[in-house]
Amino acid sequence: MNFFPVLSDYFLKTINLIEYVCFLRFAFGFLYQTKVFHPPVFETEEDMKKRRTPQIILLTIIFGFLSIYATVSGIKLMGAIVNARDLAPLIAGMIGGPIAGIGAGIIGGIHRYIYGLLVPAAGFTKLACALATVFAGVIGGLIYALRKGEYLPPWAAAVIGAMIEVFHMGFVLIFSHPFNQAFELVKILIVPMIIAN
Repeated sequence: MNFFPVLSDYFLKTINLIEYVCFLRFAFGFLYQTKVFHPPVFETEEDMKKRRTPQIILLTIIFGFLSIYATVSGIKLMGAIVNARDLAPLIAGMIGGPIAGIGAGIIGGIHRYIYGLLVPAAGFTKLACALATVFAGVIGGLIYALRKGEYLPPWAAAVIGAMIEVFHMGFVLIFSHPFNQAFELVKILIVPMIIAN
């Protein structure tokens, strides 16, 4: 096996994965500019509470479907499928709170589990990946609660995104058997998924 074509393919697939992350960032930016997220200059506390429920519902649905989109648009790399599915519920939780994060994680996680039942290549890690997706939403919601809705600095969000993927790989090692097959898969996936997140 020639080393350079493999390295080149690895690099190009990682770039393709980053394209999804850019799309996710665009979706968030677009949503944030809508009236649902961009409050009027003079807004009462009661108006803010009324606006909060539609925000949470919208974030849950949109980022849940973005998580599904990440699953079905995964990139094949050396026999494994690479994606950034966990990022959508993580972001939903960090900007919308625990309900939005967990809701988006459940949507993405249920889809990932069913996808694993229907697509044999994705079946080996279906439980681990589904749990990791929900876990990402829980962590995002926890961050929102701890910071009382205040956004994280970009460097901190990047570190948390990378750590979520480390936990994801841990879930794969714990819940996917045989272990040696799970370990080989983690060796392929860990670097591009951490870089993308």
